[in-house]
Amino acid sequence: MTYVSASATVRPRSPAPSAIAELASGHPVLVHDGEHRIAAIVFAAARLDQADVRFMLEHGSGMICVALSESRAEYLQLPDMLTAADRKFTVSVDADQADSDTVSDRGRAETVRRLAAPDAKAENFIRPGHVFPVVCHEHGVLGQVDLAEAAFDLARLAGVPGQVAAFSRLGDAGGLAAPMTTRVELFAEDHGLASIDIAELARHRLRTEQLVRLVVETRLPTAVGVFDCQGWEGELDGTELMSLRVGDVAANGPVQVAIHPACQAGDVFGSTNCSCAARLEESLATLQDLGRGVLVYLRPSERLGFTECGATRVGPETYLAAAQILRALEVDEVGLINPSAAAEESLRSYGCAVVTGEGIA
Repeated sequence: MTYVSASATVRPRSPAPSAIAELASGHPVLVHDGEHRIAAIVFAAARLDQADVRFMLEHGSGMICVALSESRAEYLQLPDMLTAADRKFTVSVDADQADSDTVSDRGRAETVRRLAAPDAKAENFIRPGHVFPVVCHEHGVLGQVDLAEAAFDLARLAGVPGQVAAFSRLGDAGGLAAPMTTRVELFAEDHGLASIDIAELARHRLRTEQLVRLVVETRLPTAVGVFDCQGWEGELDGTELMSLRVGDVAANGPVQVAIHPACQAGDVFGSTNCSCAARLEESLATLQDLGRGVLVYLRPSERLGFTECGATRVGPETYLAAAQILRALEVDEVGLINPSAAAEESLRSYGCAVVTGEGIA
């Protein structure tokens, strides 16, 4: 079977918005890891029919799995059956109103649709059965990099009913006698499927979703002037973050931004082993002189030694947190006070528009 794509052209690797649109339109999507070691065919569970089941059984592993949230599994009273290697299967199920031959394509399709139905109840299912629910990490691929989480995220982002996805791991990469590095692309092309790398899906979420929460906001007088101070909490790991803002940064035009990794030895005790305290004071003074800008103050991702400089632990996660805060503050364009190629590249990768040169205010 070949599925006609909603896109004009099907590419072996599709951007995340294209893959999401395909699933929202009722078309299956092929999900794979970057090295093509694993792949799965993903369908919107609420729309699954017996032809889709036949396709998964023909090309997949033989198991029809359903990716759902822990709250959905609890609501349907699906107890854990197997937990191994961070993978949690519940007891298998059949719909009690399914085809009398519950192992049939029609019966399995009805079971999958029932798992996604908003009016489904625990008593609607017979246990054990021939469909295998999988409980996914609450943060999807940002919490666990796996096929089930990718299917779960795609269903949520596509807005499919119940945010439930059916998937089947590709059996022997689709049965193609080709090198592993090309099997997935060939399978996608042969069957007209959009395909997406799990890592690309994760990058899409990091670029587009708000993953910090404003906890507190107050006025903070300093030696160089008064700032609006915001306290943030990371939604994924609970990390405490902080920003200092002066002026209307949500207005049009580039906003000067300083990103300062916390350094206890320098910022608090004025250690002469680093220049962190001087950089912090200079950045705050610059923002006050401009009358408009943001300083993002970030804790390092790893615990520092008492005398260790925070600037030595700047990594991608530092710029991700900064990008998230700037997005929450509605900063559309960023001009870095202390620019670097690494900072500019990382911020852009997380969806920030970084501008350079004159005219930044």
